[in-house]
Amino acid sequence: YYKVAGNGNYADVASKSITVTIGKANSALSTTPTAKTGLSYTGSAQALVNAGTATNGTIQYKLGTGSYGTTIPTATNPGTYTVYYKVVGSGNYNDVAEKSCNVTINKANPTVTAPTAKTLVYNGDAQVLINAGTTTGGKMLYKLAGGKYSEELPSVMAAGTYKVYYKVTGDDKYSDVAEKSIEVTIAKATPTVTAP
Repeated sequence: YYKVAGNGNYADVASKSITVTIGKANSALSTTPTAKTGLSYTGSAQALVNAGTATNGTIQYKLGTGSYGTTIPTATNPGTYTVYYKVVGSGNYNDVAEKSCNVTINKANPTVTAPTAKTLVYNGDAQVLINAGTTTGGKMLYKLAGGKYSEELPSVMAAGTYKVYYKVTGDDKYSDVAEKSIEVTIAKATPTVTAP
């Protein structure tokens, strides 16, 4: 408020007012949050970004359509995720507008134990050629040359040397593993001879 006080020759001027606004200062990102790289599925939740820092405000994060909070978002399954972040100012500082980054969790490479060849001798029956392999993810499939892949272990009756192919077909969490092979021999049987 202000007014003019008169003197012996002048009358007072009535009180008046003006409004003065002190604007908020800007808060700022000191360190921008960055997407973590090289993430692969582990079965556990993983932080998706490296934390940022802010001046005169607090960084908040959210995942996709989730709610904002100060906790860094996490995810477990393979996929690409969008992490949003912003700075929330205080009473004297403005917010910093929302930004985002994309983060990918890759499929894991399964741990594979290869199948092993059985020691076989011709006996007149079809015999399974290998001991099954194992995989930590996906399905292990087998075939003989010219055949079709399946989970069934190949079997053969006749004596000879066979190549068994195997591979892992991945799923939503594990990658495929390329085809490999092993050789398996069914030895000829020793005939039983009865002397005349």
